[in-house]
Amino acid sequence: MPKRNIVDKAEIETFLQQQTIGRLGTFSEDYPYIVPLCYVYYQKSIYFHSGLRGKKIQSIRKNPRVCFQVDQVEKFRVDPSPCNFNITYRSVIVYGTVSEVTEIGAKMEALLLLTARFYGDIPQSLPYKQVESVKVFKIDVDYMTGKANHEA
Repeated sequence: MPKRNIVDKAEIETFLQQQTIGRLGTFSEDYPYIVPLCYVYYQKSIYFHSGLRGKKIQSIRKNPRVCFQVDQVEKFRVDPSPCNFNITYRSVIVYGTVSEVTEIGAKMEALLLLTARFYGDIPQSLPYKQVESVKVFKIDVDYMTGKANHEA
């Protein structure tokens, strides 16, 4: 079986910069809680926005240690035998600590980066009322792991 670990940190970071959707994993009560979200990888941290309340925010407040998973499935190889089924993919898991971005300038910058990531243009600013209508979070990365399978 081929080695699938991605050991080149630059390759992992490039992959994170290219993707747009990730899954945030938190601890919630007796079970893990996983939620998909849009993000931007900027200056070695992951930024995302959220509504003002909900299970994700409750989980983060209880325990700020999180993981964040991003993947890209490129091709499936289907076979009548399940043992020969294969997928071409890349996947990264980030482990870190999440915190709320509360300073208005940093919050605005993160929201502008998210806007640019999905709409292409970076506006000069956003109305203060819009900035205050959401929460922004930052994941400080402790470490990252990556895997890839290029054979399908």
